[in-house]
Amino acid sequence: MRGQDLILRGRYGVCLNTKHLGKQLERFILDQDYKHYTVLCFNRRMTMPMARRILSIYAMMVDKYCLGESFAKRSDERYSFIAVPEHVDSNFHWNLYGLLPQKLNDMNDNKAEVILAEMFRRTSQSGTLSHEWVYDHFNLTSYILKEIRIGGVMDNFVLSTEFHRQK
Repeated sequence: MRGQDLILRGRYGVCLNTKHLGKQLERFILDQDYKHYTVLCFNRRMTMPMARRILSIYAMMVDKYCLGESFAKRSDERYSFIAVPEHVDSNFHWNLYGLLPQKLNDMNDNKAEVILAEMFRRTSQSGTLSHEWVYDHFNLTSYILKEIRIGGVMDNFVLSTEFHRQK
């Protein structure tokens, strides 16, 4: 795919060709071999900048819990995810599709969910979390991409590496 295939030029200006971008994102997500699906609900009014900030703090807390104080130097072991916002104007929540660090991956699902929920509750003050293992990667990837394309959040989805500092 050429770069110009991602851009549509038309009568009303320039925009992203979400059909081609969606195919590339689908390939990227499926290549990541993500194993966890998490929903982070704020349970209060939230703006996009505030939600992104809380998401970055939550990801940092997960990394610090699993990898210790030097988590920033171990970027290949950090929490890896794609986060897609949903219902931004009403019941704002993030859908995270990702891979937890090994320490949480090795725990049983209930214990890991309790730890993740406590971290999110401390970060968001009133938030709730649900977490589950992913068994149907293709359908979940399709759902995530549908939200990106149709939900109008093309500019607002987040890759966890956005929160990693560059050396």
